Parts: sequence; structure tokens; C-alpha cells
Amino acid sequence: MKAFLASARDLGRRLYRLVAHNLGWKILSLLIAVLLWSYVISSDSSITRDVSLSGVDVIVSGQSVLQGRELALLTDAASELANVRVRVRAAQSDYARVTADSVSVELDLSRIRQTGTQVVTLTGTSAYGDVVDIVPETIALEVEELDQRTVPVNIYLDQGEAAGYWYSLTQKNPSIISVSGPSSVVRQVSSAMIRMDVSELTASTVRAESYTLLDASGAEITFPLTRSTSTVNVGVDVYPVKQLTVASDPVTCTTGVLPEGYRISGVEINPSVVTVAGETTLLESLDTIAIVPVDVTGAQQSFSTVSALSGVSDLKYTSSAQVTVTVYVEEIQSTDRYDKVSVAVRGAGSDLTAVLSLDQAEIKVTGPYSSVQSLDKGALIAYVDVSGLSAGEYELPVMVEVDNEPDLTFEVYPEKLKVTLTSAG
Repeated sequence: MKAFLASARDLGRRLYRLVAHNLGWKILSLLIAVLLWSYVISSDSSITRDVSLSGVDVIVSGQSVLQGRELALLTDAASELANVRVRVRAAQSDYARVTADSVSVELDLSRIRQTGTQVVTLTGTSAYGDVVDIVPETIALEVEELDQRTVPVNIYLDQGEAAGYWYSLTQKNPSIISVSGPSSVVRQVSSAMIRMDVSELTASTVRAESYTLLDASGAEITFPLTRSTSTVNVGVDVYPVKQLTVASDPVTCTTGVLPEGYRISGVEINPSVVTVAGETTLLESLDTIAIVPVDVTGAQQSFSTVSALSGVSDLKYTSSAQVTVTVYVEEIQSTDRYDKVSVAVRGAGSDLTAVLSLDQAEIKVTGPYSSVQSLDKGALIAYVDVSGLSAGEYELPVMVEVDNEPDLTFEVYPEKLKVTLTSAG
């Protein structure tokens, strides 16, 4: 036995000297040790290590069950679950495999059965190891009755600083949308608004546009309600525009016959310029635009009326479909002559006798046609006025007047007559 122990000690010393003085053997020994330790770690699942993860995504399940119970969340669960942290206990061999992608955290809404504040526990699983801690462990959710309503889609075409084109809404599909969610929020929704930027459009188009939910005051509702659609197909027609002068020639703007002695002195149209839109080839052929002629039959004075633009059926747009037309009607100035109109003397005192060198005159009357035509020679009153004069000879102008005809003017031949005033005694 002693001989065996001595041999063993001798062998040990030789091995020690072999390893201690040989670098290659040292490295080999270290490698063998590492491999043995790795084997022990991988084969023994009782050796575990905790992994902490933050920003883990949370799956929200049970939505359909919640809606089936006519319930809806008033709490924005997504914002409440934006920074969930978990701790996973995994075998040492799986430590490096534990990532946020291998961990699943769930918020199960099917556990909620009534309105009010409901506290729901988060649950988690991991493909490697066990989820031993979730922060927050629970989440408090405000629950209301589920409500639904439909609202109209309103569209505003934002032209910006664009010029030279006309834009027209041709379709919106759908024209109404349905929203659902907690009743206190749904009741606030009044409309869906789309602000469509068309400033860069030069041709007609149809495209999908997102919309914003608004309340009655026009404020945006940002709560994540369930919507029947996320976009609306909007169609817009785009055509070039041109400004046209509205033709105001009385010959083309009027129809009918005026009474004898009247004429049209002018036509005024307001607006005098309109903006139109249409196909390019059509606009290139237009310089002015006409109106439907105004009937002037029987008119004896100026008047205003409304008339439609003419020839606009091929145009896509006119800034004004109707214009105000003012037709200026005036009487023609007429002239007539009257011979041998008696001339009288006015204003002679009772102590004077007046003698005219000529007691008749020729009178030319000028004035409105109707007044001149209706004038009778007997209505003409011609006279010379000697008021305040004493005896003597005078050359005085012949004056003419007609009762109730202030617009008449007169020319008398001769213009003056000689008057002799003598004392009556």
C-alpha cells in the first residue's frame, strides 16, 4: 500500500510540473473548466436570473366582449399603458434570449361588467422564463355606457394663395360617418371636418382624405372613438378661370319698342365684370359675355331690373349668375314754332297808356317731346313787363310762359319790342 501511495504522489508531482511549466496546458485546462461550467449551467434549470424590461407593449383584448355588453372605456388605455415595466425570471441559459419581443403583457377588458371605475389586473407571459412582476400591476379604467351616432362630413377646399383656377366639390363618399364610444364623448360630436389643400391642383381629382371630429363650437375632439371609416373619398373638379366684361351695348342688351318720343341713353350693368371657369378652349374663345335682353316696351322712364347671363350653359362656373341692369330712358327733345302769338303789356300803372310797336311775335318752343306735342298755341302767354317805368319809349324783351310746364324753353322773334308809355291825362 505504501508503495502505491508513493507512486501516486510521484505521478501527481510529475503532472503538476508538466502543467505548471507549460502554457499550452494552462490554456487547455482553463478551456476545459469553462466548458464544464457551461455544461453545468445549461443542464441545471434551477439556476435562474432576473431580467428587467421597460416600454413593453401591452395587448388590449376583450374589446368585442366589452362592446357586446354595451360598455365603452372613457379612459385612454393606450396612454395609461405607455410605460409598462416587467421583471422576468429565466434560466441562466435563457438570460440573453429574454427581450421585450419575447414578453407579452395583456389587459383583458372582458373582465369588466359594469360602468364606473373598474380596476383591472395586467397579466404577462414570457417565452423564456416567468413574468414575476409587472409595473403597474393594475390599471383603473373609467367605464361608461356605449353610445353611437352619425354625423355629416363637411369639406373645406383650402385654395391658399392659388390663383387662376376654380375648384368645385363633386363627391364625398361617405357623406356621413358613424362614431361610437363612451356616451359622454359621443354626445359632443357634431360633425366631421376635412380641410383639403387644393392649391397645387391643376386637374380634377379624387383622393382619400382624413378628417377631424368637431363639437358644436368647432373644437377638435381628440378622444379615440371608434369610427366607421378613417378616410373619406373626396372628388374635386378643377378648371381655369377668366374674367369677362358683361356687354352693355343698348342694342344687344334690350328688346322691345319705346313709346314715340323716347330713347335709351345708356345701359349700366352691375357687376360689369364676372369671373367664369370652364374648358380652356372655351375660355380662349370668349372676350365678353352677354345678358338675356331686357324688354323696354312702353317704358317712359329709367328703370332697373335683374337679368341672367346668356350662353353660360357650357361654363362650369360664373361668379354671378344674374346681374342688375339699369336702363336709362329719356324723352327726346322736340321743337315747335307758333306764329302770330299775341303779345301783351304787363305792369303799366293806371295813369299810363302803353302802345307796342308790334303786338304779335313768333315763338320757338323746345322741351320734352310729350310736353311740346301736347302744347296748344293758346297756352302760350307772351308779354313785355313795364312795371315801375314812367312815360317814355322803351325797348323791352318779350317774355313767354306756360302754366305747369317748367321744362320748356322759348325763343322769341323778335326778341325785343318797342313800348311807348304816355300819360293817360
